[in-house]
Amino acid sequence: MPEKSIGDKILGAIDNLTTLEIVTAVGETKLGPGGKARFDGDAKVMATRLRLLDGDAATRLDEAFVTGPYTELREFHAAQVARGMDIVKQNIAALGELYRLYKLVAADEAAPAKPGAGG
Repeated sequence: MPEKSIGDKILGAIDNLTTLEIVTAVGETKLGPGGKARFDGDAKVMATRLRLLDGDAATRLDEAFVTGPYTELREFHAAQVARGMDIVKQNIAALGELYRLYKLVAADEAAPAKPGAGG
Protein backbone atom coordinates (compact mmCIF):
# COMPACT_ATOMS: atom_id res chain seq x y z
CA MET A 1 0.00 0.00 0.00
CA PRO A 2 1.50 3.38 -0.97
CA GLU A 3 2.40 5.83 1.76
CA LYS A 4 -0.29 8.50 2.26
CA SER A 5 0.68 12.07 1.50
CA ILE A 6 0.62 14.59 4.33
CA GLY A 7 -2.42 16.16 2.64
CA ASP A 8 -4.28 12.83 2.74
CA LYS A 9 -3.36 12.39 6.39
CA ILE A 10 -4.66 15.87 7.22
CA LEU A 11 -7.93 15.17 5.39
CA GLY A 12 -8.27 11.91 7.37
CA ALA A 13 -7.73 13.78 10.62
CA ILE A 14 -10.38 16.32 9.62
CA ASP A 15 -12.81 13.48 8.92
CA ASN A 16 -12.11 11.96 12.35
CA LEU A 17 -12.79 15.28 14.06
CA THR A 18 -16.23 15.71 12.52
CA THR A 19 -18.05 13.06 14.58
CA LEU A 20 -17.99 12.55 18.31
CA GLU A 21 -19.61 9.53 19.92
CA ILE A 22 -20.25 9.35 23.68
CA VAL A 23 -21.03 5.86 24.98
CA THR A 24 -22.14 4.79 28.45
CA ALA A 25 -22.23 1.01 28.79
CA VAL A 26 -22.92 -1.43 31.58
CA GLY A 27 -21.74 -4.96 30.89
CA GLU A 28 -18.98 -6.74 29.04
CA THR A 29 -17.06 -4.43 26.71
CA LYS A 30 -13.88 -4.81 24.71
CA LEU A 31 -11.83 -2.36 22.71
CA GLY A 32 -11.51 -3.27 19.06
CA PRO A 33 -9.33 -1.82 16.31
CA GLY A 34 -8.81 1.92 16.64
CA GLY A 35 -10.10 1.88 20.22
CA LYS A 36 -13.70 1.38 19.10
CA ALA A 37 -15.79 -0.21 21.87
CA ARG A 38 -17.46 -3.58 21.22
CA PHE A 39 -20.23 -4.87 23.45
CA ASP A 40 -21.51 -8.37 24.04
CA GLY A 41 -25.22 -9.18 23.72
CA ASP A 42 -25.97 -8.52 27.40
CA ALA A 43 -24.40 -5.07 27.66
CA LYS A 44 -26.78 -2.17 28.26
CA VAL A 45 -25.68 0.76 26.12
CA MET A 46 -26.57 4.44 25.86
CA ALA A 47 -24.84 6.26 23.01
CA THR A 48 -24.96 9.80 21.66
CA ARG A 49 -23.44 10.76 18.32
CA LEU A 50 -22.70 14.43 17.61
CA ARG A 51 -21.97 15.34 14.01
CA LEU A 52 -20.00 18.52 13.81
CA LEU A 53 -20.59 19.45 10.18
CA ASP A 54 -24.39 19.37 10.14
CA GLY A 55 -25.11 19.79 13.87
CA ASP A 56 -26.98 16.48 14.08
CA ALA A 57 -27.18 14.88 17.51
CA ALA A 58 -28.72 11.45 18.04
CA THR A 59 -29.02 9.38 21.20
CA ARG A 60 -29.99 5.73 21.52
CA LEU A 61 -30.46 4.03 24.82
CA ASP A 62 -31.44 0.70 26.22
CA GLU A 63 -34.70 0.62 28.20
CA ALA A 64 -32.66 -0.13 31.34
CA PHE A 65 -31.56 3.53 31.32
CA VAL A 66 -35.17 4.74 31.12
CA THR A 67 -37.19 2.57 33.51
CA GLY A 68 -34.68 -0.02 34.71
CA PRO A 69 -31.84 -0.18 37.19
CA TYR A 70 -29.58 2.29 35.36
CA THR A 71 -31.80 5.39 35.30
CA GLU A 72 -29.29 7.28 37.47
CA LEU A 73 -26.68 6.87 34.72
CA ARG A 74 -28.72 9.10 32.37
CA GLU A 75 -27.50 12.15 34.31
CA PHE A 76 -23.91 10.92 34.06
CA HIS A 77 -24.34 10.41 30.32
CA ALA A 78 -25.88 13.89 29.92
CA ALA A 79 -22.82 15.37 31.67
CA GLN A 80 -20.56 13.44 29.30
CA VAL A 81 -22.52 14.79 26.32
CA ALA A 82 -22.14 18.36 27.65
CA ARG A 83 -18.41 17.74 28.02
CA GLY A 84 -18.44 16.32 24.49
CA MET A 85 -19.95 19.57 23.22
CA ASP A 86 -16.92 21.40 24.64
CA ILE A 87 -14.70 18.94 22.77
CA VAL A 88 -16.65 19.63 19.58
CA LYS A 89 -16.02 23.36 20.00
CA GLN A 90 -12.30 22.67 20.37
CA ASN A 91 -12.45 20.40 17.33
CA ILE A 92 -13.97 23.21 15.27
CA ALA A 93 -10.93 25.36 16.04
CA ALA A 94 -8.61 22.44 15.26
CA LEU A 95 -10.43 21.83 11.96
CA GLY A 96 -9.79 25.39 10.91
CA GLU A 97 -6.10 25.02 11.66
CA LEU A 98 -5.89 21.66 9.87
CA TYR A 99 -7.70 23.05 6.83
CA ARG A 100 -5.28 25.99 6.62
CA LEU A 101 -2.37 23.55 6.90
CA TYR A 102 -3.91 21.31 4.23
CA LYS A 103 -4.21 24.25 1.82
CA LEU A 104 -0.56 25.16 2.40
CA VAL A 105 0.57 21.55 1.86
CA ALA A 106 -1.65 21.12 -1.21
CA ALA A 107 -0.27 24.32 -2.75
CA ASP A 108 3.29 23.17 -1.99
CA GLU A 109 2.68 19.68 -3.48
CA ALA A 110 1.14 21.23 -6.59
CA ALA A 111 3.99 23.69 -7.10
CA PRO A 112 6.45 22.70 -9.85
CA ALA A 113 9.82 21.46 -8.65
CA LYS A 114 12.47 24.11 -8.53
CA PRO A 115 15.53 23.52 -10.70
CA GLY A 116 18.48 22.25 -8.70
CA ALA A 117 16.29 21.18 -5.74
CA GLY A 118 17.37 17.84 -4.31
CA GLY A 119 14.86 15.20 -3.32
